[in-house]
Amino acid sequence: MSVRITHTLLCRHLHIPMADLAGRYPHARALLIEAKERTRHRPSLQVENLYEQVVGAIQALETEHEPVTRNAICTRLQVSVYQINRDQEVKALVAEVMARRPGAEAVRQTKREEELIERLRKAYALLAANQESLSCTRLYLAAGKDERIFRRYFRVCAAAEQLVAAHEQDVLCARSTLVAVLVARTMEMQAHVTRAISDLPMQWSDNTLKPLRLHIDQTQRRQDRDATLVVEVAQAIKELERRGQEVTLSAVYALTGWSRLTLFNTKYPQTRQLMREVVARRAEVTQRRQIEREGKLLSQLRRVYADLQQSCQPVQVKMIAKALGLHLKTLCAYPAVKAELTRIRANIASQYQWERQCRETDLLTRLEAYMQLLEEQKQPLFLNAIEQELAMPCATMLG
Repeated sequence: MSVRITHTLLCRHLHIPMADLAGRYPHARALLIEAKERTRHRPSLQVENLYEQVVGAIQALETEHEPVTRNAICTRLQVSVYQINRDQEVKALVAEVMARRPGAEAVRQTKREEELIERLRKAYALLAANQESLSCTRLYLAAGKDERIFRRYFRVCAAAEQLVAAHEQDVLCARSTLVAVLVARTMEMQAHVTRAISDLPMQWSDNTLKPLRLHIDQTQRRQDRDATLVVEVAQAIKELERRGQEVTLSAVYALTGWSRLTLFNTKYPQTRQLMREVVARRAEVTQRRQIEREGKLLSQLRRVYADLQQSCQPVQVKMIAKALGLHLKTLCAYPAVKAELTRIRANIASQYQWERQCRETDLLTRLEAYMQLLEEQKQPLFLNAIEQELAMPCATMLG
């Protein structure tokens, strides 16, 4: 195991104060500096195998359908970002993988959505078989995943809402059938009781049949009101479409004069189903607008990035967001735009690394030429002279 030699470690081992080592023992201090330089550039076993470890971590992340990012690689290998960036070969590999990430990310996201939808279908089949109540949250819990995971994907949320709507439709059909059977059976029993009473020699009071008639009248009134509400809601929807306005819940409430508690009441199944169709239509319109907005932002983003590149200015993601007039978090809310920004970040990092390598090569060439000239002229080499020749402070060169 290699140990990095420092002033503090040596002073502690020799029991010598730092001031004595620096002032009274100059030869020991020189040896310490030489050993420190040797241990600084000595690669450990972990650094020697870092490239192979990074390749293995990338393959493992891709196999598990997890996003391949620099932080994910560092977390898996339990190394710091500094160690990844210090090795130029490993840094170039990570930048290359992240540059081709958008296409793979889209494929990975599609596979993830299909897996989650399949989980939802299996959970729906199990809940429906057990005849349990169903909602989106209940479906997410039965699928065995956190609700926030499902909420990340629009297709998965839409599939869950479709399953819940289908279940509620089946329940409404079953209830309607049961109510029809009960009403028919009640009418049959009422007729049978009426015939039995008419055959009796004595007269019975009408109070015996009052509760039964009251229930039948309430059911009939509820069905009539349900049909009336359906007609009113349908007329409101047609009126909004004729005016060219958006069909929203608030607009339907305003035109019909009924509140949400009435139109979504379980007592009126037909009206409730019609209002759910309005909600689903509104969701489709919102999703379509979001997709169109995402396409426009993507085209504007690419155009702004091309203009900044042609202007020969240093390109940054914040400059692109400022040119679009939107906050960076707003842009990252769209998956395609976020993937494009990630690709642009990778390109900027690769371009910066290339420019830095070119500048470093140029400085080395000029420094070697200057040192050769001084050797030919047999003149001493000073840091101040190097700074003047290269037009760069020594701290910048050593940093």
